[in-house]
Amino acid sequence: MVAGNRTLTGPVIVVGLVLGLVAGWHTPGRAQPLMERPVMGTAAGRPAYMPGELLVKFRSHMSREQIAAFNVTQGATILGHHQTLDIYRLQVRGDRLAKAAAYHSSPVVEWAQPNRIFYPGLVPNDPFYQDFEGTLTDLQKWYFGVENLNAEEAWDLTTGRPDVVVAIIDTGVGLDHPDLADNIWVNSEEIPGNDQDDDNNGFVDDINGFDFCSGPFNIGQLCSGTDNDPRPERGDGIDNDGDGFTDDNVSHGTLVAGAAAAIGDNDALGAGAAHQVQLMALKVFVDDGGARGDTILAAIDYAIQNGADVINMSLGGPAGEDCPTFDRAFESAITTAFEQNIVVVVAAGNDNALGPGSPASCTHAISVGASGTGIAAMGGPGFPGEIDERADFTYFGRSPSQSFGVDVVAPGVRLAGPSVCSQADVNLSIPGCEQPGDAIAEIASGTSFSSPLVAGLAALIISRARDLDRELSAEQVRMIIRSNTQDLPDDLNDAPDAGPDWDGQGRVDFLAAVLAVDDPESPDEGGVGCDITMSQPVYMNGAEVTAMEIRITNSGPDPVPVEAKIWQVLPDAPVAPPEPPVNLAELPLELPPEYDQDFGPHVFFPVTADIPRGSYEVNCRLIHLVTGETLSTDINPFAIRNSFGRQ
Repeated sequence: MVAGNRTLTGPVIVVGLVLGLVAGWHTPGRAQPLMERPVMGTAAGRPAYMPGELLVKFRSHMSREQIAAFNVTQGATILGHHQTLDIYRLQVRGDRLAKAAAYHSSPVVEWAQPNRIFYPGLVPNDPFYQDFEGTLTDLQKWYFGVENLNAEEAWDLTTGRPDVVVAIIDTGVGLDHPDLADNIWVNSEEIPGNDQDDDNNGFVDDINGFDFCSGPFNIGQLCSGTDNDPRPERGDGIDNDGDGFTDDNVSHGTLVAGAAAAIGDNDALGAGAAHQVQLMALKVFVDDGGARGDTILAAIDYAIQNGADVINMSLGGPAGEDCPTFDRAFESAITTAFEQNIVVVVAAGNDNALGPGSPASCTHAISVGASGTGIAAMGGPGFPGEIDERADFTYFGRSPSQSFGVDVVAPGVRLAGPSVCSQADVNLSIPGCEQPGDAIAEIASGTSFSSPLVAGLAALIISRARDLDRELSAEQVRMIIRSNTQDLPDDLNDAPDAGPDWDGQGRVDFLAAVLAVDDPESPDEGGVGCDITMSQPVYMNGAEVTAMEIRITNSGPDPVPVEAKIWQVLPDAPVAPPEPPVNLAELPLELPPEYDQDFGPHVFFPVTADIPRGSYEVNCRLIHLVTGETLSTDINPFAIRNSFGRQ
């Protein structure tokens, strides 16, 4: 099939993507068809847990020998240990929920939970063709241009740096794809092909990343082993997991990698959000089915140990899950990454429901939803109005039971990107797919592809800071992304009605975010702050009580109308501690400039026998009374060491 592309004049360096990829082809004019794959929900209706498996974190004072002995008393077998995260994978007998509860109630265990299964945010199958009108570059210009992400002028300031690494935890990356190959991370401490662990990181010949879940598909364990080739599985043309889709995971990770960092300004194919950063390929899926939680944790562990600056995870669980309380494994892992100054970006999910799933709802993750498309009428002048509307599949907002909802949105409908063929594609005689693994280009939709656009933006922000001889913390990068957005209108045509806060802080703005790096004082979350000071981090039983002080400020030049919310995040326990008796009656509805006021101290509660031991948090959030925007959040962990009834 004949393909074509051209480079725009001036500062624009976006180029068209079409089926059949040969660098350097030039056939300007009408765009050729691309294969398009439909959206599928993230996890609805699929198995949620690994049978008989737990993820457990023991107390820090426990030695390896003590942990092994304790597991013997519980009839459990250690299947694995993630060293950096200090999380164990266990095989247990009997009901997994009862076993998790038994572990969780032990004084030697910090937390325990079943080993969950996660799924990519798109199942790529059932391809069809659409003959788009207009110039080839329109396929990307509509979302990278000034009408949307405002990326073109940001690229005048930075297109990335080769010392910035984005880890793609996904279904594998087409390492040889012509629009990705030069941006693939290389482990310079490892000697290729010598079957040795030269850098002593625990992995042999991990040149470009690692495959934590190699094929073939295994119905009991989802995958059959591990290896050092993080390319996607090529598929076998069989629906192994019986979900009605064949080889559904093969192309996903390559499309995600391309959205983050496809090579730009190379007179061929397309461009990613950051054109010159490195892609670390961490494969956690085979050609069909989901990925075990422990497999994904192993990939996060690897990214932390091997120098990633950004992690993208376009995967997740059901809508509305509160990661800090429901999924302590990923809350712990992402917090560890965050504390190592790694920005973690996660797709919100695709089931058109309120609140993202886990791990997108974890405390330190940037949760990304999807806005609409400008590609529906390629032949006409301008772009249709739905470019600012909600994609009809995206998770949106925040459910009442969640600590955190969608942070930002980015385009997620009909994005063009590099891909690879599966055996199913070959069987269907898809043009360009002569052999599994052949490089092609596709159009795909889903928050899976909104997320790496934001991961690429994080890489641009880090690159710009390094160009200026500065290093930003992960929190600073996160704040820059969330504070430099375009607020999108309430989409009155969506179903269900997601309300005005469906887009979190708004749609990301590449130029505003990159420019914010030049100002070391920005951003400041709108100038307001809500800070909690706890009397101590651990509370024992008896007469001792918790206490806290709340400080609310407005350091900006303008008055800000706010509402303050104080609430607790509780562990998965049958009895909850009382809500904090917080009195903010004297807080003005509009904070004047230079406002600085302490409220408290507030006495919490005595630790009595009916209060479960475990980890807790108190959250303070300031919400703009007009826009509903979250202006400031402060999270304060504390622990209850309730030993009533214990000898």
